[in-house]
Amino acid sequence: MGLNSKQQLSVSGTYPDGTSEDLTRKVQYTANDESVLDVSPNGEIRAKRAGETAIMVRTLGKAVATRVAVIERPPMKDYPDVPQQLHR
Repeated sequence: MGLNSKQQLSVSGTYPDGTSEDLTRKVQYTANDESVLDVSPNGEIRAKRAGETAIMVRTLGKAVATRVAVIERPPMKDYPDVPQQLHR
């Protein structure tokens, strides 16, 4: 993600009976390095400086981590068309 950008995390769970539920607003989020990004109680992350960190997501005795990289200059949104050449 780019510097000073925001992103909404999405968390879903599947229960033993096969049903699924959106848990985004029912879990606890913790950024391992809060100097890189902030994470709100609702799962919105805001990039503060370039670097990498993990976000821990916890609920009901379960935990998972996801890594997030913050870069100073994200790639451009619309890449130009490049003609393809076939080599034989």
